[in-house]
Amino acid sequence: MNKVESKQKGDIYIDFRIAVVILTTFCLFMVCALIMVGCLIGNAIADNADRGDSYSDDDSPSGSKRPTSDTTDLPVSGEIKPGEKTGIVLPSVTPTGSYLSATPSNVVDVSSDSSIKSAHTILVELTGNTSIAEKGSDVRIYPASMTKVMTLLVACENAKDPNARLTVTQEMVEYQQEMGASGIMGFSAGESVTVEDALYLVNYNSDTIACLMLAEYVAGGEEEFVRMMNDKAKAIGLTNTNFVNCTGLHNTEHYTTCREMAAIMACALKNEVAGKVLTSYTGYSVDIYQSETSTSSRKSTTYAAWYSGRLSDNAWAGNGSDVKIIGGKTGYEDIPTYCFVTAGRNIETGAEYVCVTVGRSSTDQTKVTEKANTNDTKLMYQKYATQ
Repeated sequence: MNKVESKQKGDIYIDFRIAVVILTTFCLFMVCALIMVGCLIGNAIADNADRGDSYSDDDSPSGSKRPTSDTTDLPVSGEIKPGEKTGIVLPSVTPTGSYLSATPSNVVDVSSDSSIKSAHTILVELTGNTSIAEKGSDVRIYPASMTKVMTLLVACENAKDPNARLTVTQEMVEYQQEMGASGIMGFSAGESVTVEDALYLVNYNSDTIACLMLAEYVAGGEEEFVRMMNDKAKAIGLTNTNFVNCTGLHNTEHYTTCREMAAIMACALKNEVAGKVLTSYTGYSVDIYQSETSTSSRKSTTYAAWYSGRLSDNAWAGNGSDVKIIGGKTGYEDIPTYCFVTAGRNIETGAEYVCVTVGRSSTDQTKVTEKANTNDTKLMYQKYATQ
């Protein structure tokens, strides 16, 4: 073999090696591309699940399927984010509709029922949105911490990121201490919690600081947030409701009626996130971070006050009743003393209800104890929720 032939064969050998390298590189590139496409598809499926596309009758606090052809109840933001703990997605839009109940001619006046100690009450059947039984249901009352149902609803409709950190200020701590406002978390200035945790604290602990932090996050402060609460009240047809704070602390200009409080609850139950919070009651673990940027936290497990404080001994509305209380919000101020707004469901028929019981609307009326007010709620379901 001469040198020319050897060189030519060597050239062929080198070209073959280059071809192998190119082919191998191409194959590796295609494999990586397929893996990336697979991950993107998997993430898209996970995102859809977090958005609640698999929403079922059993998941719904109102017992109705999420509409598939009407997007009025879907989050309007293009940057929705799922919560890291419970998967809630914000913002959460409430379906439009009428929530103020009608009073039929056959409504039961429970004024003569001596077993009902609360001065004012109403029981509304949600399917027909009609009152079944009532007592002074259109008299102006002070809602105390039942107010926080509207606080929760407005926050769920307007908060953008469930994982955003909310920081406790010294002013919030002093406000809670000076006003003797509710809350048992022992917050210190500088600590922070996520929006998701704050939403649960509003209902679980009736936490004043959680309300103030959400108001700051959503609207820049309580005053503007309260304006949003009043706008929402008008939007759902309420004419005898006015809020001056987001916590329910007593003020003569802070009022509603049993009928309109029931409408607020019915509306909140239709909001996917608010409804989930209102009907949740098991132990919820709150992460309280040392600062807005801290990764270390102290944990506190809490339970919904409507269940652990009022109904832990009896989750049912009453002996022999098929109605189970599935959610609620407690309240207390000197006026109305104790009050309670709840949602109930008949486990046999699926019929759903909202009940409001309010101890008194003025100091001329007798104070009602927590036990009596809770018993009134049970009796309203047991005696009158018969559908």
